Amino acid sequence: MRRLCWERVFYAKKSNDVINHTYAILLQKGIPYTPGILTRKSRRETLRTHGIPEVDRGLDVLNRLDETSKELDVALKRAPASRRKPNSWSRFPAWG
Repeated sequence: MRRLCWERVFYAKKSNDVINHTYAILLQKGIPYTPGILTRKSRRETLRTHGIPEVDRGLDVLNRLDETSKELDVALKRAPASRRKPNSWSRFPAWG
């Protein structure tokens, strides 16, 4: 469970890094965009129409990170059900 949480945080940070880098490329190239366009999956694909390879690679990486994050989210939802619940009475030596 701890490893799954660590991986999910890792991929969230990587996704944020790619988003920030892609915004920087858009600013350097002078391409107008609405704030938060890269965080919306349905709207980020409109940036492909500009034909900038760096932006296209960033969008491809974001799509792969989103797919990986989905798999981890499903695994995290299943993980608590498979964990053994701690015995609350085990804290008390006479009753555990």
